[in-house]
Amino acid sequence: DKIAKFQLSMMSQCPFGNIALESLLRAQALVPGQIALEVSYLGQMRDGQPFSIRGDAELTGAKLGLCAQSLVTNERRKAAFFSCFNRAYQRLPDGWEKCAKAANVEVSKLRGCAEGLKGRKLVEASFAENEAANITASPTLRLNGQSYTGGRHSRALALAACDALKSDSSECLMLRDAKRSEFLIISDKRCDRVGCDPKSSVAKIKAALPPNELSSKDWLELEPELRQELAPRLPALIIPKIFSEDPELRNLFDQVWNQLADGRYVVSLGEWDPRAEVCGNGADDDDDAKVDCDDEDCIGRRQCLRETPNTLTVFLDEGGAFSDRAYEALELLGRNLADNKHSVKLELVQTGRVTKDGWFPARGKEVEPAVVAQLCLQEATDGWLAAQFGMCQASGGKVQGCLRRSLQGARANVGLLQSQLDQISECVRGEPGKALAKLGYARASALPVKQTPHVLINNTLETTSYSPENLREKFCMKNPENTACRGLLGPKPGEK
Repeated sequence: DKIAKFQLSMMSQCPFGNIALESLLRAQALVPGQIALEVSYLGQMRDGQPFSIRGDAELTGAKLGLCAQSLVTNERRKAAFFSCFNRAYQRLPDGWEKCAKAANVEVSKLRGCAEGLKGRKLVEASFAENEAANITASPTLRLNGQSYTGGRHSRALALAACDALKSDSSECLMLRDAKRSEFLIISDKRCDRVGCDPKSSVAKIKAALPPNELSSKDWLELEPELRQELAPRLPALIIPKIFSEDPELRNLFDQVWNQLADGRYVVSLGEWDPRAEVCGNGADDDDDAKVDCDDEDCIGRRQCLRETPNTLTVFLDEGGAFSDRAYEALELLGRNLADNKHSVKLELVQTGRVTKDGWFPARGKEVEPAVVAQLCLQEATDGWLAAQFGMCQASGGKVQGCLRRSLQGARANVGLLQSQLDQISECVRGEPGKALAKLGYARASALPVKQTPHVLINNTLETTSYSPENLREKFCMKNPENTACRGLLGPKPGEK
């Protein structure tokens, strides 16, 4: 019988490789007897020894996988092994024995292969084969010896096998029939915030969806009844009813699935409320008798910013390499301005996101203590001192050590009172610091800030260039009267 052969090149502890393997195993189950699976592993030879990027556990996983394939030729038994092995990959080298038993393989034989010369030869041959084929990415898929670039959902893989075989089996006919159901992305062209672009949403999810049509529609083009029923945060994905229990989609979209009257489901992919006020279109979109910048919903939006002289606002991503460089630039700028630097009101704003489940710094919860400490320090003193704290952090300092050093400097140079020190300590330990972080995240989202560092000069002029020279030049273009700008732009007419 004809059979389609999928070859999967991966690393045994690569999460994306194991997701692809799981999809292939599901594809096999969708079209029984029509897909053969071969798994090979990526790695290198260093000083004559096989090497895996995640260490010995990953190398052991590669040996076990290859040895299992050499001992089992039956596709069902092989699938039983890899299905179990795939769930245990993070615990390697532990837990593989039950996978051998699931495939009816003698544990002693599999151990002897993996720990012996045969396992080493298999892994060396696998590394060499992938290198010869110029395969370096995990996962990489081939179908019947040719590069496979289609979707990674099990239905897409199964249909690719059906098409390669030109099969009219009942399973293939059912898959082709299900393919006629359409997925739909709903977006809103009025939204200019991060994540609202339907093209970016499509690009992120298309490869993970079944091989069905994925079309886009604007919120304002929907029938009023559907708009009333949807009430989602946009962009949103409408999923055909036939996929309501699809395990891969349920895993990919772990948000709430709301069922529509026609049986389809809708999942929100973003945070945009299409019923909120749209700033700058001259309409009262949310029916609260307030239009555009007079509506509280538009506070902080780019269209509604007001000029604030002598200010420098820097949006940062704590823990990011470019933010670390921005701290260096601010330190140099402070030195260049010398005694005049406090004529420039510097404010640092950390980026992140606020959801119903809490608030999260852009780089994750692990940088939360640094974010809170910096913002509390800034609230009690100024942005320059907060920037010194950031520079200390960027240089590898610990949060408490950097905070202590900054406070000592502030006490000596700024003359902090004990009450201010107490305020900072209370802010860091309690809710005030978290509230400052949330406020900053809301500002960054409202503007919106799409990349960091992002700089606002006088709250209106935007730039993503943060060299000391560029910052000072642009600041002085907006604030020629500021003492920090004397001599930079040349004398005014009539001055000597």
